[in-house]
Amino acid sequence: MPVNVGQLFARNWAIKLAAIFFAVMLYVAVAAQQPLSQRFALRLIVTVPPGRSVRQQPVGVTVTLSGKGSEVARVVGPEKSLAAVESITTLPTVISSVNGPFFRTVPLDTTPLGVVRVAPKEVRVAGEVAAIIDRSIPAVPITTAASGFAGFLLSPERVTVTLRGPESKVNTLTKDSVRVVAHLVGKAGPGGYARLTVTAPPGIRARAVPDSVALKRKTGRG
Repeated sequence: MPVNVGQLFARNWAIKLAAIFFAVMLYVAVAAQQPLSQRFALRLIVTVPPGRSVRQQPVGVTVTLSGKGSEVARVVGPEKSLAAVESITTLPTVISSVNGPFFRTVPLDTTPLGVVRVAPKEVRVAGEVAAIIDRSIPAVPITTAASGFAGFLLSPERVTVTLRGPESKVNTLTKDSVRVVAHLVGKAGPGGYARLTVTAPPGIRARAVPDSVALKRKTGRG
């Protein structure tokens, strides 16, 4: 018996269309719950309280926007208008009297978008504000990185380590928190010297003062 393909397609067409509709809606619902993440650059201007100063304004920060698909901003509008939208910024926000982690809900600037609509119209931002300080730890012992120092002493054998970083971290550091290592430059001998490097906890900038030391030959039983 011949089979009419058109009749097969048309048979129960209402049920088939409903099945397709619900399949699409299920896909959209699942996609809306999937985690999304976007990174973009943000201009940052720092203002300081009286009595303090900023040595150098930061060039900017990188912000990561993450959340479920249903939470990340959706842009809706005519195709031609959407093609002209390269980015969406937040309204300028002042964050004051903060020392430590913070969370803020910031509205998006929809004025330049014209007929284009954005949903939601605000985002939640998180960050941390901390005072950056300088501190010195004196008399930190130097260790050697290789066996080429046999028969020689370092002069001096201890140096000062200068630290720069968040106040809450820098103030907790001790001599045991940093490690100064000597690296031989050339061969050990008269006029020889070693370059110093400093290992410090993450987020801390550290350097030795001086950043190199001389070598002197051991004498006597020492």
